[in-house]
Amino acid sequence: MPCRPAAVYRTDQVFGAIHIISVLRGETTDGVLRHSHDKLPTFGLGADHPATYWRSLIRQLIALGALDVDTQGHGGLFLVQDKARPILRGETHVMLREEGKRKLEVVRPDRHAAATVEAGPEAQNLFEALRAWRSSEAKAQHIPPYVIFHDTVLRDIAAVRPASVEELGQIKGVGASKMQRYGSAVLSIIGPVG
Repeated sequence: MPCRPAAVYRTDQVFGAIHIISVLRGETTDGVLRHSHDKLPTFGLGADHPATYWRSLIRQLIALGALDVDTQGHGGLFLVQDKARPILRGETHVMLREEGKRKLEVVRPDRHAAATVEAGPEAQNLFEALRAWRSSEAKAQHIPPYVIFHDTVLRDIAAVRPASVEELGQIKGVGASKMQRYGSAVLSIIGPVG
């Protein structure tokens, strides 16, 4: 599931889960408006998920030790720096479970949705193979892996399993230049479809 620990950081690490969820869901509550949190870049980024989804994610991040609750204060959420920093910087990818659904998602620290991968072994294996290829390619070029493809793009490729250059080109994030540079490698990793 998408992880937005940056929303905790951007709200000064003093607000509770209900407020953080309101910010993520783009809700214009009195508290959100009073603190001008409707102006934050994270405002509304999670509007496509219900509050129960975000509560589950927060519980899991607390269980992982990346978030904690200020029990001495007013119950605000704060980042546990040594655990949260690598997640925010993209150095650590965390697998979180979406309650009630058989999906896994790779947490990314940017402002885009996280990568969702069907939990089936075939899609998961393809996603991991694409990530391994991307990592190797990035090292060879001395560039960060996300410059080649974001996890969201790899997730879409794993879900769609394009069988041709034309199908691959229809996936958001696969432009003409990336198609030319990486298209044949990606299609060879996917292999024959059917």
